[in-house]
Amino acid sequence: MINPISFLDLLYLLIFSSLDWGKTGHQVVGALAQQQLKSITHKAFDVLLDGASLAFISIYADEIKYNPKYRALRTWHYINLPVDLSYSSAKKNPKGDLVMAINKCISKLKDVNVPKSERAFYLKLLVHFVGDLHQPM
Repeated sequence: MINPISFLDLLYLLIFSSLDWGKTGHQVVGALAQQQLKSITHKAFDVLLDGASLAFISIYADEIKYNPKYRALRTWHYINLPVDLSYSSAKKNPKGDLVMAINKCISKLKDVNVPKSERAFYLKLLVHFVGDLHQPM
């Protein structure tokens, strides 16, 4: 006879292991990130995001990814990397990947010549992509 606790554990794994990181996972990453911000960074992000929290904006990239306008960003959510290769030695996706996306977002945020609305857009993407990077597999 199967132990009822083991059966429930197995059922839970079968049901929930197929779910992706999702909204809650991204919001947790955003909330934890916000707690770690230095005061000056927190103020800068508050201005950039018009007071929205990192938890709130953390799902933005998933909300827009099926919009035809942002179709090119779909490959930015992940990276496929052979187990035996490092990122630097692996063939890169010509459409971009998660590492490239994070670097691009950081570059846009550091550029004082980029308009506020565009920097806010890239901050929203960055928070989401850091969540994607830490997604449990």
